[in-house]
Amino acid sequence: MARRLSEGGLNPERSGGWVELGRIEGAWGLRGWVRVDPWTGEVGAAADYPKWWLGPGRKEMPVMSARQHGAKLIAKLAGIETPEAAHLLKGATVAVPRETLPEPEPGRYYWADLVGAEVINRSGASLGRVEKVFHNGAHEVIEVGGERKRLLPWVEGVIETVDPGARRIEVDWEPDW
Repeated sequence: MARRLSEGGLNPERSGGWVELGRIEGAWGLRGWVRVDPWTGEVGAAADYPKWWLGPGRKEMPVMSARQHGAKLIAKLAGIETPEAAHLLKGATVAVPRETLPEPEPGRYYWADLVGAEVINRSGASLGRVEKVFHNGAHEVIEVGGERKRLLPWVEGVIETVDPGARRIEVDWEPDW
């Protein structure tokens, strides 16, 4: 049975123990704040972390203040004082170490924890590994890579069991679908 997914990103990653929570879209206001497109189920979730690690280089940035602003998040980062400096961060991903996230409630999963999990159908055939999880407007979808790409809806009737510890997801999905 499909279980609800927790926050953790439209483009989550797990490599190196990092979980991406969003991407900086650009400057906000005149005092060096940034506007962030959140990749979490809760728009304001990234505001709870006192430090963010930006970009693929994971530059540590203390968060002076952050709050939800509509469907986005705005934040004041240490050392960023002008709109020009904030604009230079445009496109940088916002990440936190996986170990700083609370454990999800039973039956819920962080998207980042699903990336890399093997997807097995009822017959025991491997369909590949989860490469990405995203929301399509109606529900979550797992992108499975193997001999070919597959997009499987994260819905009851398709997702049967999830074992994040074993990195395994069992599904009702045939290889030729």
